Amino acid sequence: MSELKNSFGSYYHTLDSLPFEKGAKGVPLMRKSQGKYSLLTDLPLPAAVVSESAITHNASWMQTYANQSDVLLAPHGKTTMSPQLFKAQIAQGAWGLTLATPAQALIAAEASAKRIILANQVVGWANINAVLDIIEHYQTEVYPCVDSPYLVEQWQEAAKRRGLHVSLLVELGVKGGRCGCRTHQQVKALAQHIAQSENLMFAGIEFYEGVIHAEHEDDDVEPEVRKFVNSAVELAESLQSLSPLEKPIITGAGSVWYDVVAEAFAGKTTLTTIIRPGCYLIHDDGIYQESQSAVMNRARRDDSAACHLNGDLISALTIYAHVISVPEKGKAVIGLGKRDVAFDAGLPKAIGLYRDGQQLPLPSVSSTDIMDQHLFLNTMYEGALRVGDIMVFSTSHPCLTFDKWRYIGVETEPCVITKWLDTYF
Repeated sequence: MSELKNSFGSYYHTLDSLPFEKGAKGVPLMRKSQGKYSLLTDLPLPAAVVSESAITHNASWMQTYANQSDVLLAPHGKTTMSPQLFKAQIAQGAWGLTLATPAQALIAAEASAKRIILANQVVGWANINAVLDIIEHYQTEVYPCVDSPYLVEQWQEAAKRRGLHVSLLVELGVKGGRCGCRTHQQVKALAQHIAQSENLMFAGIEFYEGVIHAEHEDDDVEPEVRKFVNSAVELAESLQSLSPLEKPIITGAGSVWYDVVAEAFAGKTTLTTIIRPGCYLIHDDGIYQESQSAVMNRARRDDSAACHLNGDLISALTIYAHVISVPEKGKAVIGLGKRDVAFDAGLPKAIGLYRDGQQLPLPSVSSTDIMDQHLFLNTMYEGALRVGDIMVFSTSHPCLTFDKWRYIGVETEPCVITKWLDTYF
């Protein structure tokens, strides 16, 4: 663990190495000579913070899980869009990175990713040529997804015009889901179309099982997910002759069903099996904690890899903010809003309280509403919170907190920031 911690820590920025201007959100307005900043006294709040030890643990946990499950890991980078974390994940053993757009892929290529899965449809000449630029200038293997003959023809025309070759994945989707071919026959037809195209190569099958939902709220969706994933593997095996790759790719898995996908990939020695969870690195104590609890329950039930690892994923992201008003009994207003924190999967949850530099027991409070710059709390008794108090909040859905911050502090000891991540959303 110490070796991994050092390797991760070496990628973070110190304040002097960051290119931001004074006044940038999440960083000190004035720089201190010793480079050590207290969240209680030195940083303007709100501030987004990640725990170095939690990120290190989470990275080690998932890479170990992938290794022990005999699958490759291509983490989805859209969660953090942080080059420092991309570099560290690659150095630790990730096969490559997964991104959604050409702009995101460029950041990954500049962070030295040599393999990129674009788990999305790339449409339009500007977008397609942006991907070709990455392939040409960064010598990066890029695997875009397609689900229509139109896109195959667009890729062929663009690649031929520039004298390049492109490896395409055919996306298998589900009825009512997002992108992707709805039938195996459509996938086969596209794979054949790609294989017959001069400048294209059929590289394998991509899918995303996270869009599968039960018909009724109380139904167990796991059997449907397993059925879909197993069918995708069988489809990939049936199309191997269309790919020049010795081991064509089969790739799936978000942050909810990665264990089920890894199980379906087990023993498939003629395929390159890749899982793509992304939120594990930051995690949360909301929707992804619920999903991870389900993963661990399945692991204990089936005695599978996840229950034999060191501990579990840890929520790494917190937001520090001031109590800015206590305008009436039972109500407090926090200087934290939709511009700062995710709110789509639950409001921020108070987990800590500081007053005059000292940590106090957290009184009973609950978040009730959020606006652009304000979060509203119900307090159970008068005087529970005071103006000037500093509160710490956890979040649900880390992607949509990260994308609100250009700079995120790295907490190396309680309430102390010495390093920063920069993000590119």
